[in-house]
Amino acid sequence: MPIVATVYLSVLVLLSIVSDSARWCLMGSVVTSIITFIVYCKDKSAAVRKGWRVPEPSLNLLALVGGWPGAAVAQTLLRHKTKKVGFRVVYVIASFANVAINAGVIVWVWPS
Repeated sequence: MPIVATVYLSVLVLLSIVSDSARWCLMGSVVTSIITFIVYCKDKSAAVRKGWRVPEPSLNLLALVGGWPGAAVAQTLLRHKTKKVGFRVVYVIASFANVAINAGVIVWVWPS
């Protein structure tokens, strides 16, 4: 999934050259990805020390609002949330939904 995230962000970078809406989508994705990565790090740390965990719906909401690239990197680097099939299915659906929403915004506002 990190490869998909890299391709996605690369496409947004290219589109942002000609579209303000793509630029806003790119900035939103980068900011929410950083936040999501940090949240995954804290959740992994809590899992190791048996502390308070971030609820899975919260992690998937972060993916839906644009943090799925950061989640993809965190899942790979931290080996976190990679074996829970139910979580992964919702995560993938949230990721595709975010891409579809961003594509709709870019097309609808193009090329302002």
